[in-house]
Amino acid sequence: MGKRKLPRGMRLIGETYYAWVMVRGTRVRKALSTSFDTACELLAEEMGKLYGDKRATADPLWDDLVKLWRSQHAAGLRLEAEYVRDVATFTEFAKPTRVSEITVGLVEDFRRHRLRCVTRTGRGLSCRSANREVAVLRSVLRWAMRRRLLSHDPLAPLRPLGTEEDRRKVRRALRPEEFARLLASCKPHLANLLRFLVGTGCRLDEASTLTWDRVDLEGKTVRVIASVAKNKRARIVPLPGSLVDMLRTLRPADPAGRYVFPTSRGPNFSSASSTLKAFYRAAAKAGIADAEPNGAVDLHALRVTFVTLALDAGADLKGVSEMVGHRQVSTTIGIYDRASEEGKRAAADAVDGLLSGKDLAKPKKSRRKS
Repeated sequence: MGKRKLPRGMRLIGETYYAWVMVRGTRVRKALSTSFDTACELLAEEMGKLYGDKRATADPLWDDLVKLWRSQHAAGLRLEAEYVRDVATFTEFAKPTRVSEITVGLVEDFRRHRLRCVTRTGRGLSCRSANREVAVLRSVLRWAMRRRLLSHDPLAPLRPLGTEEDRRKVRRALRPEEFARLLASCKPHLANLLRFLVGTGCRLDEASTLTWDRVDLEGKTVRVIASVAKNKRARIVPLPGSLVDMLRTLRPADPAGRYVFPTSRGPNFSSASSTLKAFYRAAAKAGIADAEPNGAVDLHALRVTFVTLALDAGADLKGVSEMVGHRQVSTTIGIYDRASEEGKRAAADAVDGLLSGKDLAKPKKSRRKS
């Protein structure tokens, strides 16, 4: 077991924990206890006495602490919505009344619970995602410590999960013939959405919420707004010619305020789980291997397909990275390299040729240097 991380103002000498702080230029040293938990409680009392402030001795209500954190710290952060969602997920599971109820054991139970959960993409939560959720929780507690609302971090002994334990399979790119069979197995409204996902590299949320006012058919671009982009950055995505032709046929006479990809039952693909189920049904009908929950082929695999086809066709790496909305080029390289391990399907057609159904049997020669 690694060395225990002590709260600020505490030292361990031998087997005894001491309060060790500076007050008005004078160092105060006082023996607390040989028990870590007892020493933390006594340290909180000492800090309150020394600074004339009883806030650190209190055991605040969790809901009140979260509200204060949201209003004084989280508000205005770029990823505020994600942070608030992660804290709400923990609160819903643990239902703590006071901060003292949040222990290492409770958070470990929460982490195991999250690893068993199935996400909206049909995959189990990864260790990396579970670590991120716990990191947000710890950031709330550390913020409270800086504000002297808490005396110590109750999760200090907790260690992150090793990401090598992730149960996720690596997504793979679809081969041109697989994509052709998939389109033939889909209903028309779903086939249109899949063509768009492969042709632009957009995420499902970005495509399903796309409205006609963000489509420029003359300029052959679509605009992804910051509120739906995963990295909260707006971007302009160019369209292949075959997608422009498809969108011209789909454009209604009065497009104002209407979604580009309506369904047979509603204005757009509002339910990711229903869309994923429809995708799996079509993929099973098309005989595509690994198209199942926790498999290597799902809706997000269409982004992998786009990246793989674009780079195999000789597209600029930086341009592809910006097009799919990656913050770092290394993320795009990682997707391409992992897809290549699946076989780097020789003779992958360029994206426009794939979407238009042309030359599926005659692959284009890659212009990308090895």
